[in-house]
Amino acid sequence: MRLPAILLTFALFGCVPQKAGPTGTEVLLGPTLSGWTFVDRIPSTDGTTARYLRYGETLERWTQMVTATTSPLSSASSFKEFFIRVARGDEAACAVPGRYGEPSMLNRNYPTIVGRATCGRTRADGQGQITMMILIEGSDAFYQVRHIWRVPAADDSNALTLTKDMTNDGLLTIGTARVCDNSRPSRKC
Repeated sequence: MRLPAILLTFALFGCVPQKAGPTGTEVLLGPTLSGWTFVDRIPSTDGTTARYLRYGETLERWTQMVTATTSPLSSASSFKEFFIRVARGDEAACAVPGRYGEPSMLNRNYPTIVGRATCGRTRADGQGQITMMILIEGSDAFYQVRHIWRVPAADDSNALTLTKDMTNDGLLTIGTARVCDNSRPSRKC
């Protein structure tokens, strides 16, 4: 399977209620993004995506981006279908065959998938991208958080690799992202 990227809605990471579903009591928790700034929030039929960039970078000239997306549960019939839809979207955005690392499943009171994707050249801007991501199936919505690095283009997506610093930064971003719900004793924040 080929593919690259992930998202959620949050405000400079912290604790922001997600009013995505019938109860609207879920909260996304994540790291404080020191050195980052909120850029915009994009609503679509697939949900809402918030984008963050390093201070001093712009949407035209960036090297790292964190995205957070909240998608309604109605956007897929199952968590597996949601993951496949995300992967196919990543694959379609890549101009050369992308590479998707084997995803791992975690259970943090919610079904969770952690993955990595590389794209040698994106269709949007011709640059390469490396992405670390986490997908979470909540009771109210599907959530994604992605840490994306823009890198020089490559004809072979396999040639793109994460440095140790990139891996550490990505793990901090996605590794602390989680969903909780204070209305449910087993899922309190």
